Amino acid sequence: MKLLTLTENQIISTFIALALLLLFSCIFGTLIEKIKGPRVVGEILGGMILGGSCLFILIPDAMGKIFFAYPEEGQVLNIFYQLGLVFLMFLSGRSTEIKVDSRNIKTVALVFVGATVIPMLLAIPFIGFFKSSFIGTAGNELSFSLVFCIGVAITSIPVISKIFFDMGIMKTKFASTILTVATFQDLCLWILLNIATKVTASGKIGLGQMLLIVAATLGVFVLITVISRKAKPILAVTDTKRFYTVCFVMLLLVCGLLSMIGINIMYSAFIVGYVTKVLFSGEKTEQAAGALKDMVFSFFVPIYFALVGIRLNVIHDFSLGRF
Repeated sequence: MKLLTLTENQIISTFIALALLLLFSCIFGTLIEKIKGPRVVGEILGGMILGGSCLFILIPDAMGKIFFAYPEEGQVLNIFYQLGLVFLMFLSGRSTEIKVDSRNIKTVALVFVGATVIPMLLAIPFIGFFKSSFIGTAGNELSFSLVFCIGVAITSIPVISKIFFDMGIMKTKFASTILTVATFQDLCLWILLNIATKVTASGKIGLGQMLLIVAATLGVFVLITVISRKAKPILAVTDTKRFYTVCFVMLLLVCGLLSMIGINIMYSAFIVGYVTKVLFSGEKTEQAAGALKDMVFSFFVPIYFALVGIRLNVIHDFSLGRF
């Protein structure tokens, strides 16, 4: 079996692109930290500086030779984007206590209503104002309305997780409550987005397929909630290399399998991280997880947020009036 490979020049171009993404995210992340802001803001800003908001406008030829050196470079960089996302959500899952019981269900419900239901209801009167500019070629008003309301209510779990990590409060009750609500919110909005996509593609909702997605998505959430109450560690880690291998296999395999039934890769990675925390115990486990966190937050996560920033174009895509 022969696999296609990149040429040496293509590999060098990719390395330079990754180095610049990492460098700019580090520089601007550090600058934002100096003024007591979230580091993630600086990492995104670093990507924006490299992209169409700044340098790609000022020196398009030079930036094009780095980020468009060959046709597939964007796809190669997107692999690092996805790895940064799944590793971040994996570590978020490992650091979160998913608990919905009689003691906190009221808090979880109130935060969910305040962060999801109310914003979506408040967005409805404004749908008509944006419809003519953004409805798209399909012209499906139901799909547009759903996507518009989702966009108003949606929460970026990766950004929230990164901020909690940066602030050192990821393992607090507050962070766990917020991430539990955000995860459940993401499930609900993901279901609505699937409905909107299906309506746009076929003009109708496939009830059987929608029920499968709803059942699978909510079922996994319920399952991990039960695991958090009942399960106990079943394996003490004695070999950190084996721990990494098992975690990586679980992470990639589960993300792939769950995506086949319509479950988001970000949510899948979060689940795997949570499950590995429940199943594996021991001092070496925490040491191995800590080393993995240091590596991920020094390479994959900054590149992920820099690539988020590089896609933003405030010069052409930002409307002050609509803002």
